[in-house]
Amino acid sequence: MEHITDSRNGGALKGEILEWLGTDGKRSYYLALLSPQYTKSPEALIRLKDVAQRLAQLPEQWDGLVSGQVGVGWRTNLVAAYALLIAQNKDHGDALVESLERKTWVSPQIAVTLGLLHPEIAIAYFSELLTRSDVAADPKRTAAAYQILSALGSSAAAKFNYEAFAAHPPPPTAEAYSANSWDSYWRMDCTAGFTIAEAHWEAWKNILPLTLYS
Repeated sequence: MEHITDSRNGGALKGEILEWLGTDGKRSYYLALLSPQYTKSPEALIRLKDVAQRLAQLPEQWDGLVSGQVGVGWRTNLVAAYALLIAQNKDHGDALVESLERKTWVSPQIAVTLGLLHPEIAIAYFSELLTRSDVAADPKRTAAAYQILSALGSSAAAKFNYEAFAAHPPPPTAEAYSANSWDSYWRMDCTAGFTIAEAHWEAWKNILPLTLYS
């Protein structure tokens, strides 16, 4: 995958993206995108469409935002990715993979976006990811990858023993963690990856047919 981070300059739009998305008077609409609350917030989806229309005029910067390049932050990474979904824009598959390689904090939502817009790329990428020697290093991403492969009906999901994976956290990766605190943190991240990806997949599967006619 070619990295063209410097020329994309997505970080320059970081503040503007959240301004375009706006608030409900109390909270930014990006918070609605963290959980499937956007299914109950038509205004959040309308605002997201507006963001997509604006970003369509800035394709290189949109690519940078989707890739989660340095300086973008998870909030704008999430909004830019879901703007792709609401617009059914299939031009930034490599950037979605790049974001996952950067281990974005919103990896389940990025995984959902990749799976819905680029199922063939998702199957190839996630299948390879589950065979890596360091697959346990990012349990949230791994669990989300497994969930999307399952949703897409890929045989790679059946070959991966998710139950065994989720039940056996690796040793702590830093001295700052005790064995107990590390196990708790790791298991929580693993569960989050699976449940968030599952919930957002189902939510967008219901939303997308509606967006085609609105």
